[in-house]
Amino acid sequence: VRKLMLHRGGHSQLRGIAAHPSELLDHELMQSRLAAALPDRHYGKPAYHALTFGWLLAGLAGAVTGLSMRELWAAELSGPLGIDELSLGAPGPGSPLTLAEVVDPFRLGNAGLRDPVLKVMGRLPSPLGPLAGGIDAGRGSARLFKAQDPAIFEAEMGAANGVASARALAR
Repeated sequence: VRKLMLHRGGHSQLRGIAAHPSELLDHELMQSRLAAALPDRHYGKPAYHALTFGWLLAGLAGAVTGLSMRELWAAELSGPLGIDELSLGAPGPGSPLTLAEVVDPFRLGNAGLRDPVLKVMGRLPSPLGPLAGGIDAGRGSARLFKAQDPAIFEAEMGAANGVASARALAR
């Protein structure tokens, strides 16, 4: 548990864990595969667990509490703090949150913004970085990680699909 919480658990990559981006949407599958996987070469050393940390933590928290990560967000964060603009995945019915459309930088050409946006995006780490060599990074995964696929909002991805207003984040 200590190694997991310190990002030293040795499960920092998805190579060998997920074969297709659609598998990332199944949190129970990802938790069980990570639980069964042998630690990678980073075991005991600090390593950024970008996507895996959410599933690892959800598995640990679920084993202790019997609740899913989505249920824990509601019971331990948004509920007690009175924040109705915070959810893991799609906001529930009656939520004041609405999902904004993700702007595709290639559609910004007419506004003269395409090049500056792409320049900034080129400096950011790609969400597909952990998948390199392990998952087909084709058109389907690009749609998934740009949040253009509604399925990502139905999934339970503790490290990837939290939805919040600026006010909720500040709180």
